[in-house]
Amino acid sequence: MTRLLTFIRESVRTYVELRMAERNLFQLLDFDPSRPEDRERVDGEAIIAAVQRAPFVTEVKFDFLVGSGYPYYQSCRVSHFPLHQAIMLKAPLGVIDALSTPRAIRLRCDIDTSPLHLACHYRTSVDVIMLLMKKYPKAIKQRGRHGATILHAAAYGTSFDAISLILRIWPESVKTTNRFGQTPLYIACKHNAPVEVASLLLNSWPEASKITDKNGEGLLHLLFKNHSARMEVILLLLDAWLGKKENRTKKDMDSLKKCYCSESRADVKKLLRFVTSTFYGDNAKNNSEVQKIKNHFIRVKWGNGLALLIDKYPNRIERYGDALDILSLLLKSWSEAIRVKSKHGNTPVCMIRLKKAVFHQLELWLMSSRMKGRNGIRTLKRRFYNDAPDGFKKLLDHISSLYISDERNKPSPNETMTLFVSIGWWKGVLLLIRKYPAAVKATSLHASVMPEVLAMVGRRYKLATMWELIRNEQVLLANV
Repeated sequence: MTRLLTFIRESVRTYVELRMAERNLFQLLDFDPSRPEDRERVDGEAIIAAVQRAPFVTEVKFDFLVGSGYPYYQSCRVSHFPLHQAIMLKAPLGVIDALSTPRAIRLRCDIDTSPLHLACHYRTSVDVIMLLMKKYPKAIKQRGRHGATILHAAAYGTSFDAISLILRIWPESVKTTNRFGQTPLYIACKHNAPVEVASLLLNSWPEASKITDKNGEGLLHLLFKNHSARMEVILLLLDAWLGKKENRTKKDMDSLKKCYCSESRADVKKLLRFVTSTFYGDNAKNNSEVQKIKNHFIRVKWGNGLALLIDKYPNRIERYGDALDILSLLLKSWSEAIRVKSKHGNTPVCMIRLKKAVFHQLELWLMSSRMKGRNGIRTLKRRFYNDAPDGFKKLLDHISSLYISDERNKPSPNETMTLFVSIGWWKGVLLLIRKYPAAVKATSLHASVMPEVLAMVGRRYKLATMWELIRNEQVLLANV
């Protein structure tokens, strides 16, 4: 009888201790994750101590306070595990480590979400995400609610660092779709991701711009009807659309304008009208319309749009006063294109058009009456040299050598000629020829290049310049 009473007392005491341990951990984690002031009240050391005293509590479900930020739910309390709640509260790494017992890290909450999915969704630190991946690698490729991958979850949270990490570990995840046919890029755009996040996902898989969901809704449609969408992201996706020649037919442009404009906000409607007008408007007879389009593209900081406009109407972008603003936007887009090429290996389709537009703006600047000569080139170097792409810096150095004679480490005319020919800047070649006609003689130019040079000289300069060029190197005509 005594043994029975002792057993009962021990059992009751153990039960009370277990319930107290559960209640203690519940109270330490029962805060609203959507409130920053509640997240600051989390006592990491107390939680770790509670788990060390009673490890089993990590596998007990509690009706935790979650607030309105919980995925797919608006209720105040949801039943899930302590690890899920700690992730939502963005608890310190030590707390997550203590709660991530071998069984707890495999448990899913009521909405079929793993701890790793939840960490990506709630924009936790990369250290926490890496810890969860290391403790349970199988979770990386598991699907969550509605077939979402961890990249979908990270795109929902619009976390650049988390998305970068996942793409390094699982590059093919960018091509996955959930049960609604939505890619991670679609999810990121839907939740107003910053342009850096959208650009990272798009550059990792450019084909994502063409994918539609199961309702036939594409990315542009999504962005155009989203009144809180960022203009930078709209321009990014518009660049991807216009980068494909088959999308620039009159039918496609009219369809773009007709289908999406009715649901768009005013600035998007205006942008679409100007894009359509750039390609198929009657701008050849209306110079003021070209200037309006140019000014709007400058206002919204759309470098590729300016490159398209310059490519279409090179003789209409004449005001030197806008040259620096236009050149700044073009160089920014050029730098981004170079970054994409070096990181992802794919050359953006806009690269050639951007270079051509940069050359055009350089010519306008250097040939304007107010900024001609050394003052113009010094202004360019002060404005752009520090932040410009390396290729543009080299170009500025060689242009500078034509106007500023007292520069140190000045390249020779032959080196400048070789550079201008290699990048196909024929008007730059003409500038050099006009200043140093004999430079052609010592430059080994391929015969296929000379028709371009001679044609440009003939169109732009006097017969004396043409004669000086031919007289210095008659052999140039041998294969022309």
